[in-house]
Amino acid sequence: MADPPQADLPDRGGRRRDEAETFERDYVPGVFAPWARAVADAAEIALGQATLDVGCGTGALTREIARRAGAPERVTGLDLDGEMLAVARRLTPAITWIRGSALDLPFPSDRFEAVVSQFAMMFFDGRERGVREMWRVLAPGGRLTVAVWGRLDRAPFHETFVRIAERRAGKDAAGRIRERFSLGDAAELAHIFERAGVPAKVQTRAGTGSYARIEAFGSSDIDGWIRKGEMAAEERGAVIDELRDAAAPFTGAEGALTLPMEGHIVTAVKD
Repeated sequence: MADPPQADLPDRGGRRRDEAETFERDYVPGVFAPWARAVADAAEIALGQATLDVGCGTGALTREIARRAGAPERVTGLDLDGEMLAVARRLTPAITWIRGSALDLPFPSDRFEAVVSQFAMMFFDGRERGVREMWRVLAPGGRLTVAVWGRLDRAPFHETFVRIAERRAGKDAAGRIRERFSLGDAAELAHIFERAGVPAKVQTRAGTGSYARIEAFGSSDIDGWIRKGEMAAEERGAVIDELRDAAAPFTGAEGALTLPMEGHIVTAVKD
């Protein structure tokens, strides 16, 4: 299926190509890829299964699904960010990559045998609508699996990062970081699916996010969430220094960080 006309899609201020490449290099290996295995386990992917990954980014979960399905041509990744998709296409051209909105999926109803989404639903402009759309394109008997981050207070390093960002870059920057954890209340998350008419089960999992060094956290998270102009260039080094001190309890050999990050995995099977 060809990409829908990009002029019809909302502009969410997507990343530049170098930012997307940095995301894949510094963020995916230690954060998205390990959680992708847990999400794929929950999705119970079968060989040859036609699967859609909504909000796929550079394709960490999509690639894991394709590996388990044994048929990348049966797997589709969808995202609004064209630069993230460009990285995904470069890495795995056999998968179908489509630029599109989670709120208006460009597929017929009952199209996929499985639908998955990892750490994207927090950013949907309309969460219930996004859930309804994923449910709509899922075939009867298919399984929907959605992962979101847990509560911010269960991710102590990121909670410190929010406080530093607010002090040095302002409330808007801190708000964007908090948004990642905006579906951390498991009861409210379950109610969103209930209101969307999806009989879902929510499971909370303890997990981690790993970074090779504090500088990798800086290039993926500081540069990914704090926009140019919100913080003076010289302030970035000061933020890194503050975060290095905060990371001491989570820092191992050769400066590697292992940060506690709780997640919720939502599953539902369509009758």
